[in-house]
Amino acid sequence: MYYCCGFFRNGLVLCHDTVEDYYADIATVFHWDPFCLDRFKLDELAMWRDKAADRNSPSRSNEADEEADED
Repeated sequence: MYYCCGFFRNGLVLCHDTVEDYYADIATVFHWDPFCLDRFKLDELAMWRDKAADRNSPSRSNEADEEADED
C-alpha cells in the first residue's frame, strides 16, 4: 500500500514517503514488528516515525538537548 504526496488523512500529508518507509524507520530504531505497527492510525505512525528520526539523527537529538538546556 503506497501513499505519496497529496494523500490526506486527518489533516496529515505524507510527502515522498510510503507507509512502508515509515514502518522501516520505526522498526529499525525501536525493533517493533509490522504486526505492532499495523495497529497505529496514520497520525500515530507519523508521530512515532518522527520520534525514530529524533533518536536516530545526531543533529536532531542535539537540537532537542539544546532546547531543553535553554529551559
